[in-house]
Amino acid sequence: IEIVRLMLDTLKLAGIKQACMDLGHIGIFRSLSHESKLDREQRAIVFEILQRKARDELRDLFNDWNIKDAASLALLDLIDMNGDVGVLKDADARFSGISDTVKQDLQELALLADAISGETDIEIHIDLAELRGYHYHTGMVYTTYVEGKGSGIAFGGRYDDIGQAFGRARPATGFSTDVKSLVKYRSLETAVQAEKIFAPCVEDMGLAERIRELRSSGKIVIQELQGQSATAEQMGCSHQLERDKDGWAITKIHNK
Repeated sequence: IEIVRLMLDTLKLAGIKQACMDLGHIGIFRSLSHESKLDREQRAIVFEILQRKARDELRDLFNDWNIKDAASLALLDLIDMNGDVGVLKDADARFSGISDTVKQDLQELALLADAISGETDIEIHIDLAELRGYHYHTGMVYTTYVEGKGSGIAFGGRYDDIGQAFGRARPATGFSTDVKSLVKYRSLETAVQAEKIFAPCVEDMGLAERIRELRSSGKIVIQELQGQSATAEQMGCSHQLERDKDGWAITKIHNK
C-alpha cells in the first residue's frame, strides 16, 4: 500500500490528475496452475493463451485435452474476472474450495483496492488474468494508465524471490516510471485539452484538403464516420467545419 501510494504521489507531482490503475495478482495463476491436472507443457500453453485472453480457444483446448478438474477450469474463468472491485467477490465465490492461497491473494487485492480508493480519485480496474512480469513478480502487480496514452505510465509489483540467485531470497515491492514519459504526457495532456474540430462525413476534395491543412498546423480534427449517430458535442468537439461561399470555415458550436 505504501509503495502504491508513493507511485500515485509521484504521478500527481508530475501533474497527472486522472488515471486508471489495473490490479492483478500473479499468485492466483500460480496456485491454480499448481493445483490443476495440467502437465508442464500444457501449463505453458495455457499461460500464453491467458495473456491473449482467448477464452474460446482455451475452452476448445480443454475439450481436446479432456480437462475437467476444478482448478484447470478455474483458469478458464480467470479470463472473465476483470472489471471493477466487485470482481473480487465474484472470484472468491467461484474459486472457493479450490485453493486457500487464492482466497488469501484475493483478500490482499481487496485490501489494497480499498486503501487506494478511499483516498484518491484514481479509477481501479481488476484483471485477474493479468500476468505481466510473471517470471519476475510473485504477488500483486499494478499498472497505471492515463488518457491519451495506450501503454502504462507506471508499473509495479511484488517480487519475493529477489536475490535468490545470489544465495539470499528477500521480499520486495517496487514500481518504475520514466521521467521522459511523464514529460511527454504533460505535452500530450495539453493537446488532449485543446479545442477539437468536428468535420462531417462528406466526400469533398475541398473538405479533405482543409482537414489536412488543419492537422498539419497541429489542430485536432475528428471526422464523422459513415452511419455514425454521435453528435459533435458527444465527440468532445467545441468547433466544427461548415461550408460557406469561400469553402470550409471553422465555427464555434453553441450548446443548446
